[in-house]
Order: sequence, then C-alpha cells, then structure tokens
Amino acid sequence: MHKNTIEKIKNRYEKRNQIIDFLKHGQEKRDELDPIKDRDQIRHINMKLDMASATLINELDSMLDEVESQL
Repeated sequence: MHKNTIEKIKNRYEKRNQIIDFLKHGQEKRDELDPIKDRDQIRHINMKLDMASATLINELDSMLDEVESQL
C-alpha cells in the first residue's frame, strides 16, 4: 500500500475511535437519565447517537473502499 493510503487509514481509524468513544459516553449518559422525566433529553441523545452511528458506518465504508482500491 502507498504511504499516503496508510496515513489516511490511520486518520480514519483515529476518527473511528473518537466516534466509538462518543457513542459509549452518550449511551452511558442516556442510561443514567429517568425515562419519563428526561424524555426530551433522551430523544436528543438518541438523535445524536443515530447520527454518530451513521458517520461511523460511512467512515468504515470509506476505509474499506480505500483499501480495496489499493489491492
């Protein structure tokens, strides 16, 4: 693989880890909330978690495409 490709993969790997950490933290925060009293806040957290999950999937797809193009 090219050096540039390896660097892109490292950057995406780091971004992936940041997204996973964000997801874990958001899930922990959501789990601490009262399902009835904090309903609006839970919806907001769930929306952000959904967006982070979609971003993670896109990042992993891009990384896979990059690797496949180098084979």
